[in-house]
Amino acid sequence: MHRLNGIAASPGVAIGRAFVYALPPLEISDARLPASALDAQLESLRLGLARAASGLSELAERVRVERGADLAGVFEGHLEILGDEEFIAPIEALIRGSHLSALAAIRQAVEMQRQEFLALEDDYLRARADDLADIGRRLSYATAGVNFSSLADLPAGALLVARDLAPSDTAQLDPARIAGFVVECGGRTSHTAIMARTLELPAVVGCAGLLETVRDGDWLAMEGRDGSVVVAPDEQTLTDFKVLREAFLDERAAMLELAKLPAVTLDGQGVMLAVNIGTPADAEAALPWNPDGVGLYRSEFLFMDRPGLPDEDEQYKAYSRVAALMQGKPVILRTLDVGGDKPIAAVPFPPEENPFLGWRGVRMCLYREEGNQDILRQQLRAALRAAANGDIWVMYPMISNVEEVEAVLALRDEVRAGLVAAGIRHGAIKTGIMIETPGAALLADKLAGMVDFFSIGSNDLTQYTLAADRGNERIARCYQTFHPAVWRLIAMVIEAGKQHGIPVGMCGELAGIEEAALPLLGLGLDEFSMSAQSLPRIKRLIRRCRMDEARALAHRVLDARTAQEALALASDAMHAVMQR
Repeated sequence: MHRLNGIAASPGVAIGRAFVYALPPLEISDARLPASALDAQLESLRLGLARAASGLSELAERVRVERGADLAGVFEGHLEILGDEEFIAPIEALIRGSHLSALAAIRQAVEMQRQEFLALEDDYLRARADDLADIGRRLSYATAGVNFSSLADLPAGALLVARDLAPSDTAQLDPARIAGFVVECGGRTSHTAIMARTLELPAVVGCAGLLETVRDGDWLAMEGRDGSVVVAPDEQTLTDFKVLREAFLDERAAMLELAKLPAVTLDGQGVMLAVNIGTPADAEAALPWNPDGVGLYRSEFLFMDRPGLPDEDEQYKAYSRVAALMQGKPVILRTLDVGGDKPIAAVPFPPEENPFLGWRGVRMCLYREEGNQDILRQQLRAALRAAANGDIWVMYPMISNVEEVEAVLALRDEVRAGLVAAGIRHGAIKTGIMIETPGAALLADKLAGMVDFFSIGSNDLTQYTLAADRGNERIARCYQTFHPAVWRLIAMVIEAGKQHGIPVGMCGELAGIEEAALPLLGLGLDEFSMSAQSLPRIKRLIRRCRMDEARALAHRVLDARTAQEALALASDAMHAVMQR
């Protein structure tokens, strides 16, 4: 028996025999070729591009039929990159200029582009290096004329083990057959982890030493909530994991039943529990958990992993699809939130020393680059058109002053007037802003009179308030979600909303933390938005408490001297409520 530990990627307990997935190695030489051999290498590259494109087209179509248009869009994006001159030109240049073989040129060019993504600070975009690796792998094998095995025919009940899984690998997985998977690479924001959560498959990623320890056919037991993996478990360990699995399934069944009930306190105070999503597929996967709407639709997912911008009709269809899935419940669409540390291929970004304090969020569409306003105009046109099909709300990220709100409201009115003049069908939208800078929080009493709602982005609000980069492990102790200063700003924002009669929600990580639920409720938060599977756990707490005790707890948390003291107060109150 051997124990390994990785990164918890998707909750659940799985027991099964390992199916070790490994591709046949390609022999690639970096030797310099004679000039007379280069035309043949360029021809090999051309044939490889054609084969790879054909394979991607077939995969995208199959995924569209079996899994829906949203997952198929990942591979359509890969297909666009594969045909993009900016992707192909560096490979051809290495063949011609460095006299490399087609395979060596592909490897070097793709790796250079991967490193550019890996150098970024944003976890999600760093994980997009996985897509480039997937495209490069497919192109390499196609150029070499080598086929590799499919994961579509995995043995029933298998636990998949691999160094890594590319998006095109995970798209072939049948969740009805596979027990779960463990991979040596990746993080919580990698495509592998995201796909696991979408499919609700137990998964562990970043499991160092996995392939050195596991052999095909070995018995494995894994826990996706804590990242533990046991190779060749003994009888007692196997029994323990079976108990854990039954407990997890029982809890999940209970949570699904709880999800059907309203989020109402013992004394009748109701709140809205919504979900954070990035794609229509995420919205569809959330439906069994009975959300009250979408509290954060991250529209940037439509703009990523592709060389060009999505057009208005593509955006309209995506927003309308989510609105239809929510069946009249509110869908809060965040306008494009990229820039600084989160670039997109279609928009050039200047290098910045402090990207978190730089050209990002709504600033990208309002400052410096006049053409970028057209991106926001097109997005607003799509949102207004989609509002004819459902309850669409729009909010703007990274607001820090009154002038920015005035500018986006003027742009909204201009776009709406254009639709009216053109006779294009559209609907009304509510307009809100994200409160994620201390400047916006301190001005909340002025900003509340200008918009229809607030949504607190607790992740950025915390890092800006405490001057602590939330992605910097060296100062992780400084990033304190229960810091009294952060909570005082949150209280200020909620109070400003109440004074002006507008709802205040929260879509940051804090909204899904169980210890935070009661004090946030006590402060008067109207809407909590989080990952779908967190909804019933927050709902359970709300349904077991009274508003008077939640308000009393909120006052004690605000009066705490330290984050540790505030967290301890909240934790004790949570456990007391859970005993009821």
